[in-house]
Amino acid sequence: MNTFFFTSVSGWFASILICAAIVIPYMMRRNRLNSVLLTRGESTAPFLTRLRSHYWIGYLVTGLSFAHAWAPMRAGYMKRSDIQGLWFATVALLLLFLQVFVGLTLREPQVPNRRSLRSLHFWGMAAIVTLVGAHILRNGR
Repeated sequence: MNTFFFTSVSGWFASILICAAIVIPYMMRRNRLNSVLLTRGESTAPFLTRLRSHYWIGYLVTGLSFAHAWAPMRAGYMKRSDIQGLWFATVALLLLFLQVFVGLTLREPQVPNRRSLRSLHFWGMAAIVTLVGAHILRNGR
């Protein structure tokens, strides 16, 4: 029962953190909407510095997702799960590790091909959200 509880809670917590990690870069951009919505005023820190919480949430989501997968595998509960949903989750976990690598590369301001890496990071996020959603539909009870 404890493994089932941990798996359930960690999965939903990771899903919430994924949503937070997606929203942070858009909220940290300087634009007219953010200046109206945010009452604390304009931040003078560079954009990459303001994304620190995005980075740490990304690391946390990756570790938490790994633990979310490891606990039921170790306990032997994977046999009773929908195999297609597990494959969706496996690919999403691999993409999370790729996202961390691309994100670490993007932390450097003078990266060559920065625009294409940002595009890869964006589409990786879209793929992860789609796969996690499919995993929840198939295996989220």
